[in-house]
Amino acid sequence: MFYISFATASPDFMRWLREEIDARLGVSGHVKKDGRGSTYQLTYAKKESLAVIQKMYERHGCICLTRKKLKIEKILAIVGERLNILT
Repeated sequence: MFYISFATASPDFMRWLREEIDARLGVSGHVKKDGRGSTYQLTYAKKESLAVIQKMYERHGCICLTRKKLKIEKILAIVGERLNILT
């Protein structure tokens, strides 16, 4: 099992991000606060995270951090998945 998470200190941004992802992909994720209540974390579990990841990296040459993309590709390989990149 793996997860993808987004973190922010802004409740407005977190709400907007969750609504956008839900509207575009039909996945809602789970929002929680950290132990001190100063940041929010939006988390998606395996099936939902696959949908989010595929959308984030759907185009060849998309703007992204190479180290994050490589990390995601490694995780996907472990569970027998891969990115479906459009050219």
